[in-house]
Amino acid sequence: MGDTAAVEPLTRALQDTDSGVRATAAASLGRIGDPSAVQPLVNTLKDKVKEVRAGAAEALIKIGQPSVEPLVAALSDDDAALRWRAGEALVRIGQPSVESLSVALLTDRDRQVRASAAEVLGKIANPAAIGPLISSLKENDAGVRAKVSQALVKLGPSSVEPLIAALHDSRLQTRAADALIKVGSHAIPPLISALREEDPSFRDAVANVLTKLGKPGIAPLARAANGPDPLVRREAAIVLAAMGDVRAIEPLMAQLKTREPDTRQRAAQALVSLGKPAAEALVGLLSERDETVRQAATETLVGIGKPAVDPLGRLLDHPDEGVRRGALTILDRIRSRAI
Repeated sequence: MGDTAAVEPLTRALQDTDSGVRATAAASLGRIGDPSAVQPLVNTLKDKVKEVRAGAAEALIKIGQPSVEPLVAALSDDDAALRWRAGEALVRIGQPSVESLSVALLTDRDRQVRASAAEVLGKIANPAAIGPLISSLKENDAGVRAKVSQALVKLGPSSVEPLIAALHDSRLQTRAADALIKVGSHAIPPLISALREEDPSFRDAVANVLTKLGKPGIAPLARAANGPDPLVRREAAIVLAAMGDVRAIEPLMAQLKTREPDTRQRAAQALVSLGKPAAEALVGLLSERDETVRQAATETLVGIGKPAVDPLGRLLDHPDEGVRRGALTILDRIRSRAI
């Protein structure tokens, strides 16, 4: 055989009582590659004999693009085994399957089809699927959303920038953040770079992801907190403080010296969260000539409260009367707040 004239008898042979004949017919149809054989081969994925099913799957993969739509349609079949085989065939077909699977993911009414489409797209791992997958983070069905998130994680580094961009959308923010956390350390450098954006809501979302990523982000954040970009320096130091890392103290203290009230306020809040280690460093600013800096340090130490008492107490022997007076004032304010 070898031409299209053989397709019809070979298709009939897929129903033969002899499994060997059925398997041979499937293999021959794959070699011929005629699209008219696709639906009978999809039906043969339900054959009771493993070798016949395998032959039908291989044939569909060889036929390629014409197999895609019928295989996608098979994702809605009641037979879970058929759905799995159809999905695996689509994975093997690869890139030609992506567009049809993306359409099914976004538009099919059957949640099982949407879930299966997301799963298959994750296994194919073609970057062309990232946009549809991110759009599907809005999906109402939790099971489908889980498959979408898993697919984005499987796409790894290529999904990071689009997921970060999705943090701008309040409808996607939480789900995009969850996916970024699952992607892991690959997401850290682009997230740190995103801290330079002006939108405070977006920056907060980025900071939240970095905080939840935890230990792998500490060293890169410490470098960024001492880097050349002033906005990234500030935000990276604040994230470090939220993670309880004392390497945030030095860059945050530098920010207390800026002329920008918002920067000073946010630095002070971050230093308060670090408690006594921050207090040990902050008491040194009470001898600064700049009254604005001294006032910022004062309010931060008051905010730290009881953990600042010992470092402030040591200043009562300071040779500068102004420093001693400042320390006493702060201690009185801390005691007043404790009453």
